[in-house]
Amino acid sequence: MTALVSRTLTALTVMISLAACTTKDDTMTTAPTATLADTQAQVQSRLTTIVAALAVAAPAAGHDPAQAKIGPAPCGGSGPEYQVTATDSVLLEGAQHRAALAALRDQLTSHGYAVSSSHDFGDGVGGELNLRDEAGYTATVSSGKGNHGLAVIVVSPCYRTPDGDYPG
Repeated sequence: MTALVSRTLTALTVMISLAACTTKDDTMTTAPTATLADTQAQVQSRLTTIVAALAVAAPAAGHDPAQAKIGPAPCGGSGPEYQVTATDSVLLEGAQHRAALAALRDQLTSHGYAVSSSHDFGDGVGGELNLRDEAGYTATVSSGKGNHGLAVIVVSPCYRTPDGDYPG
């Protein structure tokens, strides 16, 4: 009985030692470092590219750049990692949404974006296009409620600031 207890205690000690050597930080990948200003500039550049491509895809589209919003958000928890999200909208009659999304898909895939998903909504008018570029930035262009326009959302990958603090 004493040998069984001794082996059990030894096994538990080894397990506890191994657990102590493997912290959460050791097993998780660390986000790359980037300043908030650099990340915001990257997101803004992609947003501008997509809105400009929509203007080519649907010349009747209306756009007010003052409506765009951009800012940091926590990246999957309460740690120092952040991502930057930008939102904008383009006014476009619903009947033109599907053709504009198809033309946008063609334009952006020829410029390095990969299509994650693309589908038409069951309303016979709207649709959604999800894209990703080589650097891991994602974009969604989707018919808005009532099909009065297209919502554009661009999201950066997760980053850490050089000082390690959450920037928001």
